[in-house]
Amino acid sequence: MTEQANTGNHPLPPSLVHFQPKAPQPRKRPTALRAGTLAAALGLLGLGQLSCSGNRVHSADQELEQVWLGAQAGSGHASPAPTSGSSQAQSPRRKLPDGHPGGWTLEMVLERIKAANPNLAIAETHIQEARAAVSEAKASYLPTLTLSETYFSTNNPGQAFGLLLNQHRLSLGPGFDATPGVTENWRTEVRAQWALFAPGRREGRRGAREARRSATAMRRFVERRLLNAGVQAFEGLIAAQDLARVLQESVNVVKERLRIAEERRDQGTALEVDVLRLKTRLAKARQEAQSAFLAAKKAEAALNHLMGLRADSPLVLASRDIGALETLPSTLDEAIRRARAERGDLQAASHRVLMRDWEKKGKKAARLPSLVAFGAYDIDTRDLDLDAYFDSYEAGVALSWKLDPGVGPRIRQAQARLRRERERLRALLLDAAKEVRMAWDQLEVARSQLALATEGAKTAIEAWRLVSSAYDNGNATLTDLLEAVNARKTARTRKSAAQAAVRIAKLRLIGAMGGVK
Repeated sequence: MTEQANTGNHPLPPSLVHFQPKAPQPRKRPTALRAGTLAAALGLLGLGQLSCSGNRVHSADQELEQVWLGAQAGSGHASPAPTSGSSQAQSPRRKLPDGHPGGWTLEMVLERIKAANPNLAIAETHIQEARAAVSEAKASYLPTLTLSETYFSTNNPGQAFGLLLNQHRLSLGPGFDATPGVTENWRTEVRAQWALFAPGRREGRRGAREARRSATAMRRFVERRLLNAGVQAFEGLIAAQDLARVLQESVNVVKERLRIAEERRDQGTALEVDVLRLKTRLAKARQEAQSAFLAAKKAEAALNHLMGLRADSPLVLASRDIGALETLPSTLDEAIRRARAERGDLQAASHRVLMRDWEKKGKKAARLPSLVAFGAYDIDTRDLDLDAYFDSYEAGVALSWKLDPGVGPRIRQAQARLRRERERLRALLLDAAKEVRMAWDQLEVARSQLALATEGAKTAIEAWRLVSSAYDNGNATLTDLLEAVNARKTARTRKSAAQAAVRIAKLRLIGAMGGVK
């Protein structure tokens, strides 16, 4: 299969003792092939240097840039700050939605989450990694090309004779010297290898496709869950602000009653103890309002976190309308079926099971032989002059069967991974059904509590109105008034919390079924 054997690493066989090769041709004939080979090799080397050179992290925010510089300084490899003329300084940054002077709407919040939440960026990198793995699996079907330039020097007679033979400079006639001395050789080689049949290659490619589908489904699941969390945080902020407003109104009511009590005390129609009791109640109301204000600030920080903003970033809502929610199923069984059909984490887990199944099949396929076609073109000379006269080539196919005792254990490992992924999928199905059931029950309870809170608020407001009128006319005590004020505040707070609880319970049910679309 080889027209001219390469004997550079073997002693001269006895059959060549009386071999008289042709004298080397004095005229050099440069070839475009060798020149192109050298140019291509140098080009590939340059590209490799560029691809392997360290690049600075392109930060999206100034804080990330500072963290990067600090980490580099701590490791002793600090990089200089980019100049205005650097490529990093000239690269445009992606424009992110930052709201408008009028504040944030829910649509803007969700767009910001999709554009800036780091969890989505992490999920996207998993997809990119899986796509690269698929491309790598496809590339295994293509031949590989190797370009090399080798320098070799030896004083070993056997190796030297082989080099001289390849260079067409061996003479075995009269005056033959069995000790040629130091011999040098430059070899330019182009070698191609093509795996016609590789055990496990097909299984690896299909497994990579399943990994890509799993990453895509997981990214979709993360996005829908984050959007669902964004709507919940938006609704939670509205609820916290409503509660703060209700408690502030209670403060105003107590302040007004305190003003009236002080006037009556000055007129001699009320006792000092009544004023003190109202002052005590005012202090408690203010404390409750401050707690509600802190809760609203925490809700703002949570929503900023989801949007990839600083926790203390100003957050003003331009609209308090979250729009119509998705149509909820009428029965619990329908909700569970919808979750099984739409949840991306279940789909991702299913693809991981298929991926592990292909992995197991690939490990079993390792018991089969491999078939490889190969070919090479060489030029051997004692210097770097280009001359096609000293060329040679080789071509052939190789069938190999590797009897590896480690195949069996690797198959068992793959089988264990497959069983683990199946059990994880089963556990995830149970968790999804449990999450849907808990969200369903929570929504039912929230609806019942809202009905009770609405009726209680009506009663408490009417009772406060009657007691206030009676107290102003001297027909009710301060204790009666304080109890009515407290009952009114409690009833309104419960109604506001119950309304928010119903909306959030609906969102949690939507999230359990897969998240906001």
